Amino acid sequence: MNLPSRSLSWATRLRWSDKQKLIRSLWAIDEIYIGGEHYAKLSIESDMMDANNVKDDWLFVSGAKLEPSCTSEGATTLHFVSSIEMKSWAMTKDVKINDQSYLQYQLSIGCTDHIINGCKRQLIYTKL
Repeated sequence: MNLPSRSLSWATRLRWSDKQKLIRSLWAIDEIYIGGEHYAKLSIESDMMDANNVKDDWLFVSGAKLEPSCTSEGATTLHFVSSIEMKSWAMTKDVKINDQSYLQYQLSIGCTDHIINGCKRQLIYTKL
């Protein structure tokens, strides 16, 4: 997905969050790439296989563990379990976004093949 021109900055943060009001919500993100020019040093690329990569790329993670999720076929993901008491979300560290940048990621919601009505995940950006 192309990022909006308003997100262009030397320091942009992206945040995925759970906006549901359910008692329990399962979701996962994996295979994240934020950047454009592959040779650029200022990009984030995370396959969630290495805990050190997660520490290097993410500023805050709430309500998640680095583990396989029900839809990941055994591969490690950033697996979220939300509840009414604890919202789940993840925010990247600062990343350079330019007019060549794009975002690619895999999002899994729930443990079934069908989408539950009301499943809401939000992706927002913050320029610093």
